[in-house]
Amino acid sequence: MKKSFYILLMVIALVLPTMAQAQEKTCLVSGSIIDTENNAVLYASVAVRKGDKVVTGCVSDDKGYFAITVPQQTEPYEVTIDFVGYVRQRLALVTNKEKIDMGLIVLEIAAQQLGEVEVTGKAVEKTVNVERTTLNAAVTIAGEKGTVLDVLRGSPSVTIDGNQGISIRGNSNILVLMDGMPTTVGDLALIPAANIKSIDVITNPDASYDAEGTGGIVNIIPKKNSYAEGLSALVSANYGFNHFANGNVAVNLNKKKASWRFNVNSKFEDDKVVGELYREFHNSLEQLVQSDATTFNTNVGLGTTLRLNERNTLDIDLKFIAPRFNNRSEFSNDYVAGGQTTHENRYSDVTWNRENIDGSITYKHVVPQVRTEIFKASVSKIWGHRPSYYFLEGDSIGKSNSGGSPFISSLQYDIKWPLKAIVADGGLKLTFRKNDIFHEFYNFEDGDWHYSDQFSNDLLHQELIPAAYLMVSSKDKQVFTYKVGLRVENSTVWLNSHKESISQQTNKLFVAPSLNLNYRISERQNIGLAYGRRVGRPTYPQLNPYMSMIDATTFEQGNMFLKPEQADNLELAYSLTTNVVTLNANLYGRHVSDYITQVTRLQGDILLLTYINCDSDMKTGLDLSLNVEPAQWIDFTLSANSFYTVTKGTFDAFGLDNSGWSNSSNMLVNIMPIKGTSVQLQYFYLTPQYYPQFTTESSQYLNVGVKQKLAKGKLTLSALMTDVFGTNAWRIHSQNCFYDLTNSHWNKSRMLWLGVTYNFNSFKPNKAAKKAEEDRSMIKIG
Repeated sequence: MKKSFYILLMVIALVLPTMAQAQEKTCLVSGSIIDTENNAVLYASVAVRKGDKVVTGCVSDDKGYFAITVPQQTEPYEVTIDFVGYVRQRLALVTNKEKIDMGLIVLEIAAQQLGEVEVTGKAVEKTVNVERTTLNAAVTIAGEKGTVLDVLRGSPSVTIDGNQGISIRGNSNILVLMDGMPTTVGDLALIPAANIKSIDVITNPDASYDAEGTGGIVNIIPKKNSYAEGLSALVSANYGFNHFANGNVAVNLNKKKASWRFNVNSKFEDDKVVGELYREFHNSLEQLVQSDATTFNTNVGLGTTLRLNERNTLDIDLKFIAPRFNNRSEFSNDYVAGGQTTHENRYSDVTWNRENIDGSITYKHVVPQVRTEIFKASVSKIWGHRPSYYFLEGDSIGKSNSGGSPFISSLQYDIKWPLKAIVADGGLKLTFRKNDIFHEFYNFEDGDWHYSDQFSNDLLHQELIPAAYLMVSSKDKQVFTYKVGLRVENSTVWLNSHKESISQQTNKLFVAPSLNLNYRISERQNIGLAYGRRVGRPTYPQLNPYMSMIDATTFEQGNMFLKPEQADNLELAYSLTTNVVTLNANLYGRHVSDYITQVTRLQGDILLLTYINCDSDMKTGLDLSLNVEPAQWIDFTLSANSFYTVTKGTFDAFGLDNSGWSNSSNMLVNIMPIKGTSVQLQYFYLTPQYYPQFTTESSQYLNVGVKQKLAKGKLTLSALMTDVFGTNAWRIHSQNCFYDLTNSHWNKSRMLWLGVTYNFNSFKPNKAAKKAEEDRSMIKIG
């Protein structure tokens, strides 16, 4: 009897809270936040208040949409919508039914400096849909140490290898845009995170984007002026023990009719890299590499926004980047042949000097509810030089002088018509790119320098790409929405080389359809389908014809005769959003023909790393992002990308087939123990990756950081320990018809960063934001 009584008490204790919760009826409130130009306002703060008390709050997503659960009652709540640079919107809301759609909520641009704004919603690290992942640069503490690469690591679809090469879902042929415009910036590690608002990783771009990039697009959204009137500024500095430092200053001056912006960023790195290489072909080689790599980069930006009248605005931006990179490497080599071991010491001193100027002009004309027209012009120019010196046992044996002057310019016109039942988009674009590449190599023999015709080369590459697109989409906030488009590009390429006696012209017409479908299952669930076709035109490091010395028998060279690769992408997406859980799952497949990849070949006694077109590369995988917020003071985000790779092709009559499962995952834990304090732990895990002739090993590391806001949010202090356990390393294996190879290298990945940021007059971004040509070499030497 006593036992039954205790069981009854336990049942009552479990049931009563459930009954009480069931008796409290709730209302699902939703809506979309836009500005006066019909642009979605991302990450706007939505607060539901009852008197002075905040009942609940949320943040709008990447389309300005929000959905929030509120207790039902007949008395009105007050709903406040806030975003920096806009006038606060206050609305009365009576939650007397299960669902309420507040429709479109329009925020007006503030004409003067806003007062203190109470933000009740929490900024999200990223938002995901069938087309893209948007990374919030201000949320992850890892971004405090200063580069776009550190922000990009938060996306599971992005993999960054040991030499800062980047790929999206296993494909390194990507297009990098700065605010929608192509840029020749070849190293994302040169772009300071302090100047970035957000980054779009676009896996299925629609027809309005360039068709370039079979892997996808990385679109960097820079911070621009707020419309708050007056002078504002941001100053930040970060120091990484030992010998890493960066600093940033950004200043805005905003008036009613015009805004001016200026920023300057400097970065210094003094890195040490240790590498090991074991290779066997004619003979075996055991190599130990110790390198000192020094980087100094200056990044200066100037810009203005002229608000000519209510319908017309003009944006002018100019950016100057001057990176200096020097790599001094010592090679300790042991060659074994015929039972005999030969030891040698080599030394190389290679410097990359570059000056990069980017400029853009954007004119926007808006006729409300009728049309929006945008005219854009951009230019990007690089002057690059790479002097290199090579030594054997302390004596000079070779030197080279090489460089190039990449140039990209584009003209673009876009128009959008919001018609009665649909929205129509169209546009024209003309892109021209050019690079004059040279390489002069000299051998030191008989006490004098002699020009080497074998290792010297030149190439003049020019490409003209006219493009046109048309896209039709449904109005937002319907149960079923669609976006269908077609883009047509014609590429004319001119190749000229004096050394190779080449002068040729090729033409390639490329048709790129795109389709995006979305069905809202319920207020909290969506399912989407996307299809797109992309082209991957060779980058300059892949085309570069000159031979770069790695050691006495190993050289690297591009292939000027590469063909563009073509990809077909298909993706199915599902999303679920509740007050506690946000789930995004994207199932995708991608088939690439004429896949561009790095391979090795024997050329006489030389082992040459070069690039070719494989027959095909196919990947099938799942992108998963799960965010759980059990309480206001803690949340967890799990991001994972798993895919199966099948690559097929032949090279010199030998097979290049490779296949296998790969996974890239990270777990972010964000703890807010007290107001203004954020503690983050982020763990990264990467399984083996599979390429023709190469397979990388798994790697893992943990970052731990803390951020403290003081002085009403104007002052931010941060500390970040990267690679806490010192486990991050780059290892690669190859076993093919030419050689067996194992290559490893490590740099200063375990480091303590301290940072400070001060906002003067609440410097903040104005409103919702609307191909990297890096060296993709697989083997890392120094």
